[in-house]
Amino acid sequence: MKTAQLLQLSQNNYELLIFAIWLEYCESKTYSPEQLQALAGNNPLFQWWLNSLRGLEDEFRIDAFPYRDTMSKSDAEKLYRKHTEKLKRYYSTPLIKRALTPEPQNKKQ
Repeated sequence: MKTAQLLQLSQNNYELLIFAIWLEYCESKTYSPEQLQALAGNNPLFQWWLNSLRGLEDEFRIDAFPYRDTMSKSDAEKLYRKHTEKLKRYYSTPLIKRALTPEPQNKKQ
């Protein structure tokens, strides 16, 4: 069973939820709007984060599946948040540093 089904969300609403969690993650690692933009738009960091999220979603599905027919939408969301909150403790130092380091400008000669 897919995560969106367990959360009783449409695919579109599920994708919006993923985007909101991504932005929360980026906000928790930055100190300025410029840094937030740099992290949020960094594809290698996003791919690393998404892979981490998928692992936590696997745990969520294992925990939620036995209750799929009786769990309320609210309880499913609470359980999902319990699992995805762990992402805030994850940190890829090389990817974050690379995302926050400005690329050198090419000088025209």
